[in-house]
Amino acid sequence: MAKVGIENNGVFVGARSFPDRKKPCIVVERGNQCVVLGSFIDADRVDLFEQALRDMLKRSEKTDHD
Repeated sequence: MAKVGIENNGVFVGARSFPDRKKPCIVVERGNQCVVLGSFIDADRVDLFEQALRDMLKRSEKTDHD
């Protein structure tokens, strides 16, 4: 897994693997700046996070258009 998440207006929020870390990390990227907020236990948790994030955004889009 290289990079999994949501990107909008040049801001990426999601998970990323780094060669110098054992576990995937949750990150916020803006331009060339990347801030690591924490790490996941394993790749399965990354999938769970990604799906929850997408579900939340879908619900938010539906409410905004109503």
